[in-house]
Amino acid sequence: MILAETRHLPALRRLLLAYRVPSGVSDRGPLSELPRLLGEANRALEHSLANDADAPVDYVPALHDGVLHLLGDHPEALQRATGLLAPIRNHDHRHGDSIEASLRTWLSHHGQTSPAAAELGVHRHTLRTRVQTAANLLQSDLDSPDTRAELWAALRLLDAG
Repeated sequence: MILAETRHLPALRRLLLAYRVPSGVSDRGPLSELPRLLGEANRALEHSLANDADAPVDYVPALHDGVLHLLGDHPEALQRATGLLAPIRNHDHRHGDSIEASLRTWLSHHGQTSPAAAELGVHRHTLRTRVQTAANLLQSDLDSPDTRAELWAALRLLDAG
């Protein structure tokens, strides 16, 4: 670990690069934020090692697994995702239907019916009917981006769980 003032970073980068030392660089911050800064540097170092980086890797938030990963670690998130999708899963189980799979594919195509229907191998009107069934079962407006984002997150959490 190297703690340095910002003005010394170019020289440190040159040194690390010259000797090809895998390294991660955190954002700048005060010593009071050292635990967070160390976490950032470690995440950047992990990325450097995993990708055989030739130069020091700067920390950026994109190096993390994302918001869905954080939700998956929250104990209540999986429970809520299960509850949200329960009406669809119960319907599919009772009727041997594929509303959940159709909804997942439709959402993965950003609500575009034709490409989603082609992927599923069904007519676009069949897919529209399935999506409308999902909306009715959930009592939700699937034209709402918030609803679609919540459903996508729930599906992803349950896939990972």
